[in-house]
Amino acid sequence: MDERVGTQVPTVEPAPQRGGIAKLIGMFFEPSSVLRELTVKPTWVWPVIVLMVVSLAAQLVIAPRLDMAGTIRERMERSGRQVSEEQLEQAVAMGGKIARISMYASPLFVPIMLLMLAGVYALGLKVLGGDVDFGKLFASVSHAVMPSMLVASVLIMVVAWPRGAITGTEIPHLVRSGLGAWLGPDVHRAIVAAADILDIFNIWQWVLVVLALEIVGNLKRGQAIGLVAVVWGAWTVVKVGLAFLQ
Repeated sequence: MDERVGTQVPTVEPAPQRGGIAKLIGMFFEPSSVLRELTVKPTWVWPVIVLMVVSLAAQLVIAPRLDMAGTIRERMERSGRQVSEEQLEQAVAMGGKIARISMYASPLFVPIMLLMLAGVYALGLKVLGGDVDFGKLFASVSHAVMPSMLVASVLIMVVAWPRGAITGTEIPHLVRSGLGAWLGPDVHRAIVAAADILDIFNIWQWVLVVLALEIVGNLKRGQAIGLVAVVWGAWTVVKVGLAFLQ
């Protein structure tokens, strides 16, 4: 008589899913586990909301401290242009209007930026023959970029808060986390733009995105690293080109 007859096959219960906030916290301590959960139940709402809120908060801290006249003078000096006081006042008034609009519109740029970033990685995955489920990829990329962007934004607010006035050229280097912040003032701005890519927060983001591409996109680690390097290399070329045109 077969002793296996009538025995029950044990069932494996799926691991419980964390809530949205718990996933965000988990990205700081156990990102691999969170990203694997996102392959089962992709969700992107919480990282997008958090980044939109922190983006608006950063603008509310920086905007009142922005020295628009000093910013415009610096730009004019760099371009070698001379302006009268009347032209400067007009430029400051226009700059103030643009700054107010961008302050309130900045949260809207967050989902657009994340969608574009996920779209670029989705295209790269397709070229490399990886799995392309845009919903899962968008959720994983949103979670992967959240920790570095959140911490960087909070540090910018902490540094900016006690300041009386800040020029536009100072803002990218308020937190001296990148190589560009340590270059001298006489270094060409195109070199500074290239050096700014080597930033602690960028590197943090690269590591998590590589992990996301491995887990969600089923890429080998070398392929994931290569894809991230190509995407950020292209962005570096764009930044350097824009710096030459300024």
